[in-house]
Amino acid sequence: MSTGYLHPDKFFCILFLQILTMKNSKTFLTAALLLSSLFFTNCTTDNDRLTETQEIITRGNWSINYYYADQDKTAQVNAYQFVFENNGKVVCTDNNTQYTGTWQVAKNVGGDVLNMQLTTPPTELLQLNNGWNVTGKNINSISLKSANVQMRINRL
Repeated sequence: MSTGYLHPDKFFCILFLQILTMKNSKTFLTAALLLSSLFFTNCTTDNDRLTETQEIITRGNWSINYYYADQDKTAQVNAYQFVFENNGKVVCTDNNTQYTGTWQVAKNVGGDVLNMQLTTPPTELLQLNNGWNVTGKNINSISLKSANVQMRINRL
């Protein structure tokens, strides 16, 4: 069933072909200005376009706002802040204590997997040294699962 709606990609292709075949330079210039203004009005910010886990996680500081391992253990870990640097380094801070390690996002058949390894973490963060299946994500929150442990990190 046709709704009479012309997809924007097809519209731009048709308009571009018409512009190429125009002989009048004034009409050509008007059409070119119209076409360029349509491109600029559809611009989005970086945050609106972020879809990849690696792009999202390297933007800003993060904290654990939900951590469940046989019971809710959020209170034990939510004071830590994490920074995931582009070079694969993760920095975890609690008050004046800093822990470092490595991280990477791997593509798996089921989706993204966040692998994290903190060097000499405190006991409450030991279980973070794991491969975490990304179960949900947006620009401000990433939900993770590993075996029977669930975690959600939020951007600060």
